[in-house]
Amino acid sequence: METIYTSPWGAVQHQTEHGDGIIFVSTAGHGGFFLSPVRHAAIPKIFRDAKFLPGPWYEEDCDAAIVVYFNPDRFEERQVRAAEQSLRHWHKDAWNAWTAKQGQED
Repeated sequence: METIYTSPWGAVQHQTEHGDGIIFVSTAGHGGFFLSPVRHAAIPKIFRDAKFLPGPWYEEDCDAAIVVYFNPDRFEERQVRAAEQSLRHWHKDAWNAWTAKQGQED
């Protein structure tokens, strides 16, 4: 596992790997996910653009749901369901645009 020492929220105090390229970091005051370039690129662009921070960081309050939802094989089913609900609420515009596009591709 890659060791991460700093994050947008300060010095990393703890980190947990959720599969290759998915690392959750905690700091004294906040935290979130760090994604490898491959994992980050796999997130639909509309959600990469909708999140709070640029780059491979996904903050723990609302943006973590993006990581969980689009990596369902790395999280429990209940976590993925909760992530969907979070996306529908906190990233409503991105969710609606993305789901509309998915319907057109069927």
